[in-house]
Amino acid sequence: MNEDTMTEDRTDEIEEQAPTIEPGDLHAALAIRWPWESDEGFAARVETSKARSRRKAWAFVQAALTVAEHDLPWPTFDAYAYGRHEGVVVEVRYRVDDIDTFRVVCRAVRRAVGGLQTKSNEDGSLTATVVDGLVAWEVSLTPDASPCEQVQVGTEIRVTREEIEPARYREIEREEPVYEWRCPDSVLDPDLIAEAVEGDEALANVEG
Repeated sequence: MNEDTMTEDRTDEIEEQAPTIEPGDLHAALAIRWPWESDEGFAARVETSKARSRRKAWAFVQAALTVAEHDLPWPTFDAYAYGRHEGVVVEVRYRVDDIDTFRVVCRAVRRAVGGLQTKSNEDGSLTATVVDGLVAWEVSLTPDASPCEQVQVGTEIRVTREEIEPARYREIEREEPVYEWRCPDSVLDPDLIAEAVEGDEALANVEG
């Protein structure tokens, strides 16, 4: 086999492996093609877009089916969740402004998709989150309704800037208080939440 034949064979192989765009491809029609982009590069980017679109669509389907099957209220969707949770493409959110509703919604989501991890945030609000496949479920309680209290747990030395005369600045060390949010166990302890769920179910069976 001569060199020309070998070169021709490799070229055919490369052409067969190169991604192509079918006529009438809507993804390609709606995508912006950059002037410097090659045919192969554009086709590869379109294929990536297709895969992302299918993944996101299935995540919406998964979330909608869970809402329907468990009679949950319709949530708020955030379709740009990439990077916030590994593997998640859609975030489903419930925002509530009183602690009783927060507990009820958390129990409902817990029954539907499993355990929730609850944490207090820097502003005192509460967030309960669970990842179910491609979907992250989140229940949030506003700071005003949070039962958590901010307590001082110590002090720490921080370097800050102080203005001195004539007008200039210097760095100084200053002792400043350190605060944490303390929340009732009935909100943060998963075991106690689970016991509350079991208690509600037992009561329902008795009443039934």
